[in-house]
Amino acid sequence: MKNELSLTQLRNALQYKNIHLIRKFVDETPNATIADTIEQLNEYERVFFFRIIKPKDSGEIFSYLEHDIQESIIKSFTDKELEYILDDLYLDDIVDLIEEMPTNISQKILSHVKDKEDRNKINKLLKYNDESIGSVMSVEFIKLNKDITCSKAIEIIRRKREDAEVVHYYIVTDDDNKLAGVTTLEDIVFVDSRRGTYIYEIMEPIQSLNVLDTKEHATLIFADHDMSVLPVVNDKNEVLGIVTSDDVIDVLHEEATEDIYKMAGINSEEGISYNKSSIKLIVKSRIFWLIILMLGSTLSQLVIQIFQAQVEDAKSFLSAAISSAIVVSMVPVISGTAGNAGSQAATTVTRALALQEIKGSKWKVISSELRAGAIIGLILFVANFIRLILYFTATGNLLKHDEQIGIVLMCLVSSLSMFLAVVFAKFVGAVVPLAANKLKKDPAVMSSPILATLTDATSTIIFFSLAMLIFYIFFH
Repeated sequence: MKNELSLTQLRNALQYKNIHLIRKFVDETPNATIADTIEQLNEYERVFFFRIIKPKDSGEIFSYLEHDIQESIIKSFTDKELEYILDDLYLDDIVDLIEEMPTNISQKILSHVKDKEDRNKINKLLKYNDESIGSVMSVEFIKLNKDITCSKAIEIIRRKREDAEVVHYYIVTDDDNKLAGVTTLEDIVFVDSRRGTYIYEIMEPIQSLNVLDTKEHATLIFADHDMSVLPVVNDKNEVLGIVTSDDVIDVLHEEATEDIYKMAGINSEEGISYNKSSIKLIVKSRIFWLIILMLGSTLSQLVIQIFQAQVEDAKSFLSAAISSAIVVSMVPVISGTAGNAGSQAATTVTRALALQEIKGSKWKVISSELRAGAIIGLILFVANFIRLILYFTATGNLLKHDEQIGIVLMCLVSSLSMFLAVVFAKFVGAVVPLAANKLKKDPAVMSSPILATLTDATSTIIFFSLAMLIFYIFFH
């Protein structure tokens, strides 16, 4: 933007009260960019900024700010200044603001909504579950009766357009406020007005969302329909509001962030960006699952300890073939590869569940992952065997005559263990998300700790069992 100010220039303009430059900056700069800039100001500068810009600009810019910044500004505002901001915000933005603020600030916001009807609408929106589409729908939109003419519709649009959140798509209803269809501004404007065309003649059918549908379900509906807005109805098909693509993008952002954090074993703090997270908050969000995973690793530790005792008992034949250090060093590669294979399966199945792509029998999913696991396992079997032969040749172990048979057998044992561990991990990676979904639990939460614990312990058991069996057969 030609008049986009740097942070330093904006601070200088505020310091010297250059109102003309600041207002010009607001007029010629996107609101999101303005918000990013003023978030870097101190508290006094932010409040002063809002006091000198035009009231009609304040609400839109304010809605782009982070919630903690909004809270600090509200605390510094006079009652009149808060009313100016709220007057310029859509009701769904006010609802979002109230939900994110502490109780005392929320009460202050609600008490400064001047219009009684607006307060009643806000209270109704606040009653919807936070996961339902009703919590994010807009109630400020233009409805058109199907039995009016296009000329009459244009008059209504002109009169109400300033208060409507969407001015391109128009929801069409009947006399009982039941959904009839949708039309666009182009359809209304470009019909032959002399013919007296009615809205029902140009409207199109439209997919609706139930007010109690989950936000995640709404994202799937939007993905299947090429629309920037969808109507929200109740069980009687009465229109209650609309949801826009902007709302859905926010939901997708929240869901994606939450799922990524969960699969990494991190408790996400909703609404707080990484740059604004304190060290205390970062530690708090990560430590829980790290402790859980550490405790889960106790099983692997126990398995290694048990087999270590058996290795000590078998020293008489093991030491002649290969050192126990070489045997133990192969465990991390097998468990790590199995864990990665399981994570691939879990991630794929979790995504498919989230997109509702898995329908019918779940055994098809498990069977598919088992077949894929078998093929991948065979490829890894060959690759791992070649890798170990080259590795032990490079280290000189394979060149020692008294260790050759033991090394080759160990390479076979390691590769066979990897094959079995990968197949098992693929199986677990498919079953755990499916089981979590069946139990109405979040697959992203359960998959990571269960998968890590089971694959580590199982791959260790498989490897040591095969190693002890093979060496007992060949060298006892």
